[in-house]
Amino acid sequence: MKSDKQFPAVAGLTIELMRSYIALVKWRNQLLALLCLAVFAGLGVLYFQHWVVQKPFGIILIIGEGLAPERIALTRVYLGGSDARLALDGMPHVALVTNYSRDFAVSDQAAAASALATGVKVNNRSLSIDPAGKPRANIIELARNRGRATGLVTNESLTNATCAAFYAHAPNANDSDQIARQLVEGGKIDICMGMSTAEFLPEAKQGQRQDNRDLLLELRQSGFDVVRTRAELESIPVWRRPKLFGAFADGNSGSNQAAWNDEPALSDMVRRAIELLQFNQRGYLLIVDAGRMRKAAETNNAEKTLTETAELDRTLSTAQRYAGPKSTIIVSGDTAIVTRIEAVRRTVDDLGNRSKGGSILRRCKRPGKTNTRQSGRSYPKRSNRAGCILHQIGFGNGGGCSLIRKRPWHGDVTRHNRQHADF
Repeated sequence: MKSDKQFPAVAGLTIELMRSYIALVKWRNQLLALLCLAVFAGLGVLYFQHWVVQKPFGIILIIGEGLAPERIALTRVYLGGSDARLALDGMPHVALVTNYSRDFAVSDQAAAASALATGVKVNNRSLSIDPAGKPRANIIELARNRGRATGLVTNESLTNATCAAFYAHAPNANDSDQIARQLVEGGKIDICMGMSTAEFLPEAKQGQRQDNRDLLLELRQSGFDVVRTRAELESIPVWRRPKLFGAFADGNSGSNQAAWNDEPALSDMVRRAIELLQFNQRGYLLIVDAGRMRKAAETNNAEKTLTETAELDRTLSTAQRYAGPKSTIIVSGDTAIVTRIEAVRRTVDDLGNRSKGGSILRRCKRPGKTNTRQSGRSYPKRSNRAGCILHQIGFGNGGGCSLIRKRPWHGDVTRHNRQHADF
């Protein structure tokens, strides 16, 4: 006590240092507690994400335009007999989908695709907009906002209504110039591959654009690799960030053998898209449109319809092999184009005895011109020879599996609803 009285300044300094030290220790303890809490919270989030809710790394949606259950059954018989197995048959879950538009019982191509892309019913002829013209968010936009890479692949035009519903918002699905502009200016998709170039080139470069814009040149200037042949597609390295636009010549539209040789198959484009997209650490979303199925069905080309359905099945097998077990793959139709077999007895017997191998179209012929009867309805012209006619009888509102359909003639669609199932 005596020494403290002799040195009061030293005693006061010691007390202040002790108080500062105690405050520092308290602050350190609080900081350590917050740090431990943050670590435990982070571990909890990781545990929840990776062990409780396991999000798929890759999400692949394959759309078979006009796909319906009886089409799958015919393709199975066409490829290898009634007991043949398709990749589609190995899917672990099956669901029936009803897909109608907001303003009509039977959806058109644009409304059906918009429902798949946005989850909202829209009016026929419109692309991913509500009746007031307000854009509806689609799954490509949602995936991009969550850090996923995105891709769009089709064996038809990239501006067809099914593809456009996943990136464009427009009241008219037939305005290909505006849709192509939205695809290029939007910059929402990392990989795009399709079978037409006219919508992206001006008339001076053998395109169809009226605004004289060269959208392919604009894509190159923005950092995209633009490929025009199968060899160029295969040469793209997998170690770079994917920014790829494939505009291939449509070898299916004419007799140009060179274009057909340079054209990659749908399964080849899907394989390359998966190889390029899977290097994004946060996963990817890939939309695949098998568009030629619709074109073949609408022209009543039975064998081409089944060939393109077989390509869809091959594409699914490729996606399963390259995407791996941590991916989710969904196959869906948009609107059902129902297929029926009309045959004379000899052909029916031939089909019944052909359980393995061989083509059921060996005795078949394509539908000829239609006969118009007094009712005004159109029927396929019958053949006098022993053979069968695979006849596309019309559009349905089922996303691949509904029994409701619209026949090729005009009239009240409700009279033709739920009349039969072909398979």
